[in-house]
Amino acid sequence: MRLLVVAPCFYPLGQSGYSGIERLAVLLAREFARAKHKVEVIGASRSTGIEGCMVWRSSAEGSFVEAEEQAWKEYGWMAKDFDFTIDLSHSHYFRRHGEPGASWIWHDPKLMTPPVPLTGLYALSQWQATRHLEATHQTIPVLDCICADPEVYYYDSKVEVSDRWFSLGILDKNKGQREAALLAEEAGIKLDIAGKPVDDDVVREIREIEKRTQGRVRYLGELKLGEVGKAKLLRQARGMLYWPSYPEGFGEAHSQKLVEALMLGLPCIVRDQGAMAEVFGDMALVVPEWNTPFAWISDQIAERAAKSWSAPIVAQRILEVVAGVKA
Repeated sequence: MRLLVVAPCFYPLGQSGYSGIERLAVLLAREFARAKHKVEVIGASRSTGIEGCMVWRSSAEGSFVEAEEQAWKEYGWMAKDFDFTIDLSHSHYFRRHGEPGASWIWHDPKLMTPPVPLTGLYALSQWQATRHLEATHQTIPVLDCICADPEVYYYDSKVEVSDRWFSLGILDKNKGQREAALLAEEAGIKLDIAGKPVDDDVVREIREIEKRTQGRVRYLGELKLGEVGKAKLLRQARGMLYWPSYPEGFGEAHSQKLVEALMLGLPCIVRDQGAMAEVFGDMALVVPEWNTPFAWISDQIAERAAKSWSAPIVAQRILEVVAGVKA
C-alpha cells in the first residue's frame, strides 16, 4: 500500500530538540516502511531522512497553521496519488477535501476546534471523544496513536537510580511545570525540571523556587540530547512527576512523555485531570493531590506499557484500521 504521512510543520523531523507529534510521525513512518508499505512523509524544512521512507520538506516551519498551509500548497497535489493518508498535522489541510485517510485531534476540543475532516477522524482517548461530541456534535472513535521507540525506551535493571524526581515538558501555564516545582518544594523532594522555556513568568517563578530550595528543585533548560540521551537521563530518575495545570474543567487527552517514562519503568505520579485516569490509571498513581513518594516494580510497569505503546504495536494497530477502511 502507498501511504502518505503528513507531519506537523512546527519542528523539523528527526532533530534533537523538543518534538512530540513530529517524533510520532518518524516512528510510525519507519514502522509502516518496515511492514513493506511504500511510505512518503511531508514535514517541515530542515527535516532529516527517515529509514525506508521518502521525505519531502516544506519551505516553512515554526507554526501550526501557516507552515502547514505552506506544506499543503507545495505538496497537496500528492494526496490523490496515495492509497491512504496518515494525517498527524494540526490543521488537516491534506484531508479537508475527502481524501481517504486517518486524522487525529490533539487537544481538548473545548479549548480549540481547528477544521477537521468529516471522515476518518479519531480521538486519542474516550475523554477527548466525548468532549469532541459535546463541542461539535460529531461522533468519532478512539484510536490511540501515541507511541515510543522500544529500542530506546526500555527498562534496564543495571542502571543506578538517583533520589531525584523528574518533570518534563514545555514551560507554559498549562503544562504544570510551575505547579510541579511548588509541589516538590513543599513536599521536600528533589526535582529536576526540563523543557522548552515558552512562558517567561513560569520560567521566572521556577528559577525563584530553585533559589529558595538551594537547587533541590532545579531547572535544566530544554533538553537537546536526542532520544537516546533523553532516555538515559530519565532512566536514572527516581520517578516522573507530571502535574498539568489547565484551567478548571479542561485538560490533556493523552501524554507522550508519560508513555516514554512508563516504558522506561519509571514510577509516575500524575495529576488527575483530563484523560489521565482513563489512559494511565492502572499503571501510574493518578491523584488529585500528592504528599508522599511511592515505589512500584519498574520492570512490570515497563512491560505493560510496552504492550500498549511500543511503536511496532501502535503502527500495526493503525494498519489494521487502514485495512478495514480499504476493504
